[in-house]
Amino acid sequence: MKNYPAVFKAIKPYARAIKFGLLYRAALCTAGRRAADENVPLSPSPTFVIGCGRSGTTILGNLLMQHPQVEYLFEPYHYWAAIEPCTDILNLYTQVKPRLLLDVEDVSEPVRVRFNRLFIRRRRGSKSRYLVEKTPLNAMRIGYLDALAPACKFVHIVRDGGDVSRSIANLSTSNTYRIAGKPALNQWWGVADVKWRTLRQEGAEAGYFRAEVGRIDDDQIGRGAYEWLVSLREVDRWRARLGDRLLEISYENLTLQPHDTLGSICSFLGIEAGTSWLEKSVTQLWQRRENRHPAIRLPSAMAEAFNVFQAQFGF
Repeated sequence: MKNYPAVFKAIKPYARAIKFGLLYRAALCTAGRRAADENVPLSPSPTFVIGCGRSGTTILGNLLMQHPQVEYLFEPYHYWAAIEPCTDILNLYTQVKPRLLLDVEDVSEPVRVRFNRLFIRRRRGSKSRYLVEKTPLNAMRIGYLDALAPACKFVHIVRDGGDVSRSIANLSTSNTYRIAGKPALNQWWGVADVKWRTLRQEGAEAGYFRAEVGRIDDDQIGRGAYEWLVSLREVDRWRARLGDRLLEISYENLTLQPHDTLGSICSFLGIEAGTSWLEKSVTQLWQRRENRHPAIRLPSAMAEAFNVFQAQFGF
């Protein structure tokens, strides 16, 4: 069939729509079904892999997924939407006004119960002892997660801000991801830019460059830089409270010093860094390319904060 690639490309948006719908309905069903232990916190508590999108969370998560002691959840947006519809920041499943920056006070008892029902059942169906969940934007929801899962841990991966900003800009501009029934979807900024509008409003309300964020509305690289800055500022806000429950690594160290970095992650999680898993993981990593991108132009306060973070993490 000579036109198979074209047919497959035309079908994919419809297949995605069906897949997303089924996942969401299944999550709603599980979240609504009573469980005997739904009021008992997960033990051991889960670990959340966080970091601004395009920072290496996916490759790190893929490596942890292959560890025999880990049950891994890859960006379960359908779970979070079933737990609390306002977490659907891209409007993939709902058409509610979403929220991005969530904190302790946003956790109600029904939300806690739905979280336990979904996550406990996921763990119960696995032979692995440790549950690791990866959703990058959870870097802006640390208080929310800490209230849902007391004693949880966080692995925060940080990447060069210039690389992240340009990667976000490239993805949001190319916008090749399509879902049937959502013609206004941008694969990074959501339906009708809802993620950006929410980030801009909530970031300003939280005091993150309130006087400057409106000046980067039409600058995709600036938007990416703003998301990177807000993510790092939110982690900063929780660093002292989390203490030894927070492990920070850089994407650069993961790719350039994989043995040491993966070993430290395993030690942090309390799992064994078996030789076979470690060596297999190292073969799947590639050394970071040296990126010689032009300087990013940002409003003055954002530029100053950007440079401080770059220096802090050695970029």
